Amino acid sequence: MRKSGVASALLAILHASSFPYSSALTTLETNNVLYGRQNNLNWEPCWGDRDATNRPFTVTCAQMAVPLIHRDVPLESDQEVVILYIVKLSPNGGATSGTIFTTPGDPGGDGRSLLLGSVGWKMFNITQGQFDIITWDPRGVGESQPKTNCFNSTADSIPDPVNSPAWQFADRLGMLNSLECPSSGPSQSDIDSLYGRAPQVDAYFKSFVDNCRQKNGVHLEHVGTVYNVFDLLAIANKTVGDTAPINFWGFSYGTLLGQYFMSMYPNRMGQFVLDGVVKTDWTLRQLFSSDIQTADLALTRFYEECASAGSTRCKLEAMGNNADEIRQAVNGLLDRAYQPNVQPETFSKSSTKLRQWLQSAAGIPSAWPQAAEAISYFQQTLNTTSRRRSVNLQRRAPEMRGDS
Repeated sequence: MRKSGVASALLAILHASSFPYSSALTTLETNNVLYGRQNNLNWEPCWGDRDATNRPFTVTCAQMAVPLIHRDVPLESDQEVVILYIVKLSPNGGATSGTIFTTPGDPGGDGRSLLLGSVGWKMFNITQGQFDIITWDPRGVGESQPKTNCFNSTADSIPDPVNSPAWQFADRLGMLNSLECPSSGPSQSDIDSLYGRAPQVDAYFKSFVDNCRQKNGVHLEHVGTVYNVFDLLAIANKTVGDTAPINFWGFSYGTLLGQYFMSMYPNRMGQFVLDGVVKTDWTLRQLFSSDIQTADLALTRFYEECASAGSTRCKLEAMGNNADEIRQAVNGLLDRAYQPNVQPETFSKSSTKLRQWLQSAAGIPSAWPQAAEAISYFQQTLNTTSRRRSVNLQRRAPEMRGDS
């Protein structure tokens, strides 16, 4: 019933030429590229789409050139450009009621994964198959060119396998920038340990940023929310016309982009839906403070839902018969995993790593089953480690006692 109401409300609101692939900056053969005014886009099946025949909609992709630096003046023929990877979800069966533009979240997500994944299905169902939905891989992300890559190769930037540079960077940063503590909270020595690592964190970040600038050059100066707004306008000009109102549905970071667009181009606004709003004047401190204030309540709901869902839907249900018992069991895991002097090789079994899983559980209710499974796996890993330690101690017992 609630889902139907959301869909009806949203529907009520919404109703009131391809360039070659390039791994570097290219030059234009025409000065008509400003804001996407170019030849028709060449829509083709998206790379990596393995489920095209089993959906009530079709997802196609195209490449589109936009200026590296957007200007409201005629462009020279040698203007540098970037190539955006555009993704369109079209309901099967013909004409629709219009087009909705959306954008990946984080920031850092890619549009292809967005519409080929569960979000594409959800947007299609909520809009009842009445709209085309268009998104894109933002500058430097996914299949857009040139890529923003701060590691030595594209493969290095993929956080899998666990020995990739990207994974190692994130894991080391998480370890350095974490407050390792038991369930009762941090001691003064825990806090001192965190602040004592500040110079290491600063040096780590500086090294990463310097390397990023060196590898990406001028392109890195033209990546960000303002340029995403320029690119949204360019894509809309190309797909629905350069005077048509633009309908936009933004999630999380997308709500920030939507607010920027409304400020920069109010005359192009159609119907805007901002879902999970990020305030434009929030600092990171305010953003994280808001998360902290609501985290405990969200975790309580997570434990309550887990207790009532049963073991087939929640892997933590075996830890207790109610929310309080599950919370106590998880707190016990935090205490067991606590490492006052955590090291890189043991960080994956630290209380900080468990807290990361809890944080993800608190923030995304739709991902609660996966979070519970991850926490259950963490418990199994911890149990295995404990058994290995016990065996090793037993083996070393004679020499520890001085026996011959």
